[in-house]
This record gives sequence, structure tokens and C-alpha cells, in this order.
Amino acid sequence: MFRRLAKLLQMLFEYLHDMWQFTRYNSHSPLQPRSKRIGFHTVIETHTLEKGLALPKPRPFFGLLKIKTILRMQQQKGVERELFPREMLLGALAAYLNWHKEYPDKPQEVIDQIKNFIEVERAAGVTAVGGVREVSPPINDLAAQQFLQSRYSSRIFDEQILPQALVEQIVLLAQKAPSQCNRQSSKVYVFSAKDKIDALLELQGGSKGFSHNVPTLFIVTSEITAWGGPQQRNQLYVDGGLFAMQLMLSIHAFGVLNCPLNLAVSNSTEATIKKLADIPPSERLIMMVAAGFPSPASEGAALTVASSPRRPLNEVLYTSRN
Repeated sequence: MFRRLAKLLQMLFEYLHDMWQFTRYNSHSPLQPRSKRIGFHTVIETHTLEKGLALPKPRPFFGLLKIKTILRMQQQKGVERELFPREMLLGALAAYLNWHKEYPDKPQEVIDQIKNFIEVERAAGVTAVGGVREVSPPINDLAAQQFLQSRYSSRIFDEQILPQALVEQIVLLAQKAPSQCNRQSSKVYVFSAKDKIDALLELQGGSKGFSHNVPTLFIVTSEITAWGGPQQRNQLYVDGGLFAMQLMLSIHAFGVLNCPLNLAVSNSTEATIKKLADIPPSERLIMMVAAGFPSPASEGAALTVASSPRRPLNEVLYTSRN
């Protein structure tokens, strides 16, 4: 009985610490740098313009109040604006003007503000990356289905460290993961020093029996400041989880073995991991991923992995007929 009560009290303490962390670092907190908060806010609001332009029939001159708000944010004095939000906003506003170019009776005041912003940003050398683009519809691709079916977790790696160029390719592909309002709160930290990996996996605690064979270790985190308000208190884990899955598929796509490692740890252990890995306190840990090449000795041979059988489909899929 006493042990159960202690567990409940510990759970309460952990939740209180979670609440404090979210309160301390979320996008409404005055304790966070204004430049970071404005950057995320700009990305979120800009993406609403992109989504509006991607509708089947956009409403003419939608979002004018939102545009005025975004432009006012860019004019705040004493705030060093981050580059990516500026690039995204520049592209979105240029696309907005282009879509409305044939419309009469333009709201000239806002249009002039948009044109002035575009002119100033282009003169400053900012590159437009936002807006809309044309893509091909998805196809029923058997090869892609087979690729997804072929994913597995491996605990046997060659000792060779993943080259930095390959790591960069993997993470670039992982960035295709969807992100709520395109805020992209996820970060990746990569380690190849043996002593650092050993220390991190010792804290992780779930890789006994193969941790000494891990040549490259990824840690996925999510930035708390990208989120704000009580409704978004858990969204950083959703965003981070989507990114982590895309990261593992990306690793798999480059012919590299990987194994996801949970970070079901206490707040004190998380703080120790972040200190050791030089991860800012404003980020929450999502998971680790061990990665490495197959052993040359196993080239062409079958690898031994856990079967990890899946539940029957009728225990997972529920289709509403109403």
C-alpha cells in the first residue's frame, strides 16, 4: 500500500514539474526571448495564409487582419528577427499578391503594406521560400508499400560511424515530416563519441546487451516555445513523434540499420541527459534512435531481429458506418 502511494505521489510531482516547464518556456511566457516567440508566431500565422491559398476556392482577400498583425510583428523595434520566418512570410505574401493580381477593388492600404514589406526584404537579400507549389497526386506504389513493410528494429551494428554527409541527408529527408502549422519544433542531436554514447544510453536504461555496439546515436527533441496555451500542452510530443518516425524511415531509406529507444524517464534524469548532451532546457526529449551500418560479415545474409508481431487488424481498426 505504501509503495503504491509513493508511486502516486511521484507521479504528481512529475506532472507538476511538467506543468512548470511548459509554463516557463511556452510561447506566451515573458521569460522566453521575444525574437524566438515572434519567429514561431510568424511561421504559424503565415502558414494560415498558405493553407488559404491551397483551398479549392480561396475567398478573395481573405486574412487581411491577420496580414496586418503579422506585418506589425515584423516592425517591432529592438527585436532581431529570425531568417526562416522572414523567408516563409516573404514567399507567402508574394503568392498572395500573385493570386489576387487580376482582382479589382483591392484593399489598397494592405496591398501597399505587403508590397513595401516584399521590397524591403528582397533588398535585404531575403529569399522567398513560402507560398504554394504544384505537386503530383499520390500513386499506388507497390515499391513504397514494400519499403514500409520492410522496416524493423536492429540491435546489431557495425562499428563504423555514420559520415556527417550521410547524417545531413538523413535529417534533410526527415524534415519532410508534417508539423502543426509548419512550426517545425523538432530538433535532432547526433553523437558518435563512444564515451558520450555509453553515458547517454546508461541514462536511457533500455538498451542493455547492445548499447556498447551503437556507433551513432540520434536524440530527437521538441521546442516548448513553439507551443502556447493549455490546449497545446501535449502537441510538442505529437510533432516530435511524427518527426521521429520520419527520421527512422529516412535512416532506413539510406540502407542504415536503426533501433528506436524510448525516453520514459523522470524529469531529473531528463535534465541530466540534456546537460550531458548540451540540449537547452526549453526543449523536451522525445526519443533516442541508435543507428549504424550492417556488419560487412553479414553482407547479403539475413539479419536476426525481434519478430514484433502486430495485433489483428480488427483490434486496431474501427470504422464508423453512421
